[in-house]
Amino acid sequence: MGGKTRLAQALYAASSRAGHRTFVAYGGTPAERASLLALYPESALVDGTERAGTVQPKCIVVCALGLAHPAQPDIDRHMERLAWDSRLLSTLVSNSRDRIHVILVSTVIALVPPRDRAYYAAFKNLAEAVVAASLRDSVGSRMSVLYPGRLVERCGFSRIADLFATPYGSLARRLVAIASADKPVARVVGLDARLWVLAKAVRTLVGAVSPNCGVTPVQARDGLPRI
Repeated sequence: MGGKTRLAQALYAASSRAGHRTFVAYGGTPAERASLLALYPESALVDGTERAGTVQPKCIVVCALGLAHPAQPDIDRHMERLAWDSRLLSTLVSNSRDRIHVILVSTVIALVPPRDRAYYAAFKNLAEAVVAASLRDSVGSRMSVLYPGRLVERCGFSRIADLFATPYGSLARRLVAIASADKPVARVVGLDARLWVLAKAVRTLVGAVSPNCGVTPVQARDGLPRI
């Protein structure tokens, strides 16, 4: 799921090279199908809204569910997308005739959200709850969650932040390994993500013993995505 993301494209390539039958599920609209045809062969696309589909997945990797990137609050539009993706996931799970493993790619921000990304972090945590709920009635189902930091095409020296980031291809190969091992995991991915958690933990501790934990200006909350 989330076939238009750069991570999904890297995952499809890595999984196909590993010899797995890999498909990209979409929501059934002509517009979405047309955009995915520019990225994948037609044989790779599966209309996930068809309950009697011919593909019974053993593992579903959710690269995006609902709000995929930080954005200014638009609750109606984003909730509509979340509901659409949730129905798609539920249909895919119900199509599986065997116990299913769902791997959700979240973000480290969901673990320790800063006040200026509270909206985005809330949707990521909501997505995790939606995935768990979709599996509740599936006997023997498993759920894994990865919390990566910054994702890049490749690590380079143009920006210091890129040195600690995780390449899409590296995370894609890790996803293939987790899917193949078929054992649920929950992991923070990337050196930058680990440093983020550590820094936020220290800041939270300081805020807990301080008389003022800091005020975030309204203008600094959930604005345009950072570059």
